[in-house]
Amino acid sequence: MDTDGEGVPVPWDWEPERKLIRGLSARLGALVDYVYDVRQRAEARAGLMLDIAASQAGTEERLLAAIGSDERRLRLLEQAIRAAETSRVEEKVHAIGRALASGALAEDDAVIDEVSILIAAIADLEIPHIRVLRLLMQIPLTLGQLGSQLRASPELIQALVAALRRHVLIFDGGILIGGPRDDDPQRDFEPRRQIQITGFGLKLLKYLTEAGVRPERSS
Repeated sequence: MDTDGEGVPVPWDWEPERKLIRGLSARLGALVDYVYDVRQRAEARAGLMLDIAASQAGTEERLLAAIGSDERRLRLLEQAIRAAETSRVEEKVHAIGRALASGALAEDDAVIDEVSILIAAIADLEIPHIRVLRLLMQIPLTLGQLGSQLRASPELIQALVAALRRHVLIFDGGILIGGPRDDDPQRDFEPRRQIQITGFGLKLLKYLTEAGVRPERSS
């Protein structure tokens, strides 16, 4: 059992239980060890995110002083920690840290609200979503055109677009007249609605790009 510097047992040390499980069953022991490792990784991601936020703020002391005991900023800190813990992409952790610093140092409550929404979106998106945003940043596209560009099935495109719409990162723009139907290219031509990126989508994309997210990488 782990102890502190004076030999007193640490109250939240579960190593004795893990040893017991390992003794009862190798499979259960491996599962318990895996869960423990997952938790350790999550804590490491949160630590990295806080380091990035402190660096962005200038110093750790400045970040902590900005957060202080302000309830809104403390909620933002908790949200950022949870988002970082579950991220599968390191660069997303960097983006969350940068956003946290921006919100913590903000003097306007509206900025804190925007950063909170931004962090929620970053946490929810993966590399395929970012690929869609990068394409739409260049030119509005229909669902069919997105599928062709990404070589993705209509079902996958619908899922990606639904997530982006949920966070108000894209919107349905003007009507593109002509062209085969998205659901059946062999049928008659019909008007199709183009999808465009929003101003908030551009802002999120800027955060991710500055954090080093590369859409071409595998998710």
